[in-house]
Amino acid sequence: MPETTNATQTVGWIGLGRMGGPMARHLLQAGYRVQGFDLADDAMERHRQAGGAVAASAAEAARGADVVVTMLHSDESLQRVVEDADGLLGLLRPPAVFLDMSTSRVGTIRRLATHFAERGIPLLDAPVTGGVQGADQGTLDIMVGGDVDAFERCRALLAAMSRKVTYVGVSGAGLLAKYVNQIVMAATFCAAAEGLALATKGGADPARVWDAISSGLAASPLLASTVQSIASESYGQAAELMLFYKDTAYALGAGTDLAAWLPMTAQAHEAFKLAVQAGFGGGNAPGVAQLWEQLMDVRLGTE
Repeated sequence: MPETTNATQTVGWIGLGRMGGPMARHLLQAGYRVQGFDLADDAMERHRQAGGAVAASAAEAARGADVVVTMLHSDESLQRVVEDADGLLGLLRPPAVFLDMSTSRVGTIRRLATHFAERGIPLLDAPVTGGVQGADQGTLDIMVGGDVDAFERCRALLAAMSRKVTYVGVSGAGLLAKYVNQIVMAATFCAAAEGLALATKGGADPARVWDAISSGLAASPLLASTVQSIASESYGQAAELMLFYKDTAYALGAGTDLAAWLPMTAQAHEAFKLAVQAGFGGGNAPGVAQLWEQLMDVRLGTE
């Protein structure tokens, strides 16, 4: 892809949902031309109102773009967009660059990267952290795997959506970094719920327990926000329980492929699975604490 200015660089964006829509909007504000597609009409209308070009299909969004970005809900969605009869694999031509910013499976990305490389097209895995708020505010953290030259060519584009962009390494390395993030977060949510449930079951006030440990080595910003969510029962309506259920499954899949031992991830995945099956699937990730409340017959909310 030749060096271009934002004003002449066209981005094909596929997936304009709660994350992808705001991310595409930041590119528009930075001067990129963004031709977008989503299955939801309201997402397409928001993109149009933000100044984006609206495409009739994923293929139309990608056609002629310098960079094509996918921001999709699942690995299965990515495979369909890429490998269907009218998919990106048969459509993209050099010098285009393909960026998957979803949280996908490492095995899928590495397989697709090989197929695209045979056609002279680099595929970068570039998952994000920061949630919907980070997407809205342009403060996402982006971790990237794949060809380093392609990364350098896309650095400015990625920076327009984020506060930090890190090149991690070979194809799949960005996803592995995202898995580490999700493993640590999922384990923290479960550990906080389990510990507070134990204390409550034994007659201790969970708020006082947190006060006792909040200045020690166990404390962290993530743990503090988790305890606050549990204490206030601020589980909301976001789909993060399902997201962590999915992402820990993808991490476990990578563990199988790489012969890696992931016992903590397996336990966290099981907890999120049970929470989703119990009907807590509409809440924020700390809402996994409801599983401990149900199984141990305790109430962790203190506010």
